[in-house]
Amino acid sequence: MAATPIVTTPGGCPTAASLPMPKDFPANLPVPDGALVTSTERRSGERLVVAMVVRSGFDRTLAFLQKQLPEAGYTPQGGEVEEDDAESNFSSATFDGRWTLRKMPDCGGGVYLTYLTAPAT
Repeated sequence: MAATPIVTTPGGCPTAASLPMPKDFPANLPVPDGALVTSTERRSGERLVVAMVVRSGFDRTLAFLQKQLPEAGYTPQGGEVEEDDAESNFSSATFDGRWTLRKMPDCGGGVYLTYLTAPAT
């Protein structure tokens, strides 16, 4: 199924209210306060991709993910951090997934955060 996009400026900053979080997004998967859902996409194998913009900056959002996911029962697996982006796989008893984080240079502290989730295998 195709992604459902939200209106953005040419630099990618959201200019409209957040899309609703999909009902099948894992309820205990931490999402930073103020995150604006910009698109959702369903893929084969019950995979769900939710993209959002967070305005708390790259370092704060990265620290949030590194702290809050383990506290919510998600185990990080691999991953890397570079100057403008970071990524990691994660798993729990019920979900497997991956998050990616990328700086948005034209969006005043904004970062793209994308979660891909699927039922645990």
